Amino acid sequence: MIVAMRVGKGAALATKAFSSQCLDNLAYSVGSAGITFGVRLFKTVWVYAYGAYAFFRRFEPRNAAGDSIGIDSFPREFFVRAGIEWRIPDRRARR
Repeated sequence: MIVAMRVGKGAALATKAFSSQCLDNLAYSVGSAGITFGVRLFKTVWVYAYGAYAFFRRFEPRNAAGDSIGIDSFPREFFVRAGIEWRIPDRRARR
């Protein structure tokens, strides 16, 4: 939180920050259990999917000293993630 006040007529704007409540970084923790499935389409191209259940998720904003400003828990839920991967062939392995 930043508080601003005018010091006098025509004076510069002075600010004071309450550093104990300023957001500096985030701590995000997640615990999940799932399975990965992949299929090779071509010699170097793979398609994969990951399905899981997140049994623990927590979001915690912190100040510059590393102290917690507050903790929020997210709901437990199922999720699916998919992607495509190109693997660069290693020419040294053929020799």
